[in-house]
Amino acid sequence: MTQYISNNIESARNLYRTFGSQLTQDQDISCKLERLKQLIQNTQEEFLSTGIFTECKKCGENAQHCCRAGTENKYDVILLLINLLLGSTLYHKPIHPTVCGFLDRTGCTLKAKHAICLNYICESIQNKIDHKSLIAAQEALGRELDLQFILCEKIKQKIEASEYC
Repeated sequence: MTQYISNNIESARNLYRTFGSQLTQDQDISCKLERLKQLIQNTQEEFLSTGIFTECKKCGENAQHCCRAGTENKYDVILLLINLLLGSTLYHKPIHPTVCGFLDRTGCTLKAKHAICLNYICESIQNKIDHKSLIAAQEALGRELDLQFILCEKIKQKIEASEYC
């Protein structure tokens, strides 16, 4: 594990211990977390119904992964904190040196994912999934990422305000 992601995970865990209950008791943040859970579920259902997950699974079973080593370094402390608030454990142990440390045999261990992870549609998927289905999946994904961005900003504001009190 690189020092960068190790530090970010530890910082996220510290923020969770310090601010977790305060954040989950904030009505606006709590509502946004619940809505994000729904949007994540909607995106997953869209990816399943379009066949994107099936194609991703095939690559994974053939030891091909788009989740490359180092991808975990895209995750900042606040996005990792959101994962803790959503119930992820932030288990980081690469199954192979060439893949992201958040990838296990069943897929990504994180609930809230970085935009770069979600937006990537490989050529294989583009060739096998019809255009209309891809658009539907990307629209669901866009709603998820929009709320995730807003939630990140709200959490940053709440933590910054608390630290100065």
